[in-house]
Amino acid sequence: MALHLKKNPTKDQALRVAETLRKQESKELEVLLTNPAFSTTMSMDKSTHCFVVLDDDLEPVALCGIVDLADCEIKTGIVWLMSSTRIYEQPIAFYKEIKKLVDIFGNEYERLFNYVAVEAENHQWFIDSLGFALCDEVFEHRDTGQHYFMFEMLTPQGLDAIYAMEATK
Repeated sequence: MALHLKKNPTKDQALRVAETLRKQESKELEVLLTNPAFSTTMSMDKSTHCFVVLDDDLEPVALCGIVDLADCEIKTGIVWLMSSTRIYEQPIAFYKEIKKLVDIFGNEYERLFNYVAVEAENHQWFIDSLGFALCDEVFEHRDTGQHYFMFEMLTPQGLDAIYAMEATK
């Protein structure tokens, strides 16, 4: 069995993933005072690029996307992922599909970010293995008090942009 990325998931696909989110992800959404159905559809609506991960039976097992950050000197996006319990059946295939997404959009963005709850050690390892680097700061959500690590990936285009900005100073 294989997994496949498909651009522009339907609302039905998003809701099916939301119904089967992994417990760790459901807990993180509860801390943010939101429910999985609302969070998946809101994430889709705010994303410049949004994908569903489908299995061979065309059943959705995960959602992922990138939200553009405005007001940045270089083109920046926040990568987000929501996965169902079915991801445990094919963790390597899932990793490969998400790695493809990051590699593709590493060419379009100059900098990518991801935020991971401090207690979500598996998520931290996953994001690190995709090539993101842990930043020094811990961020606190102002409404919930939840703490997050920020991970950053500076792409080759991002390095070129930074070097160009430094050269003009």
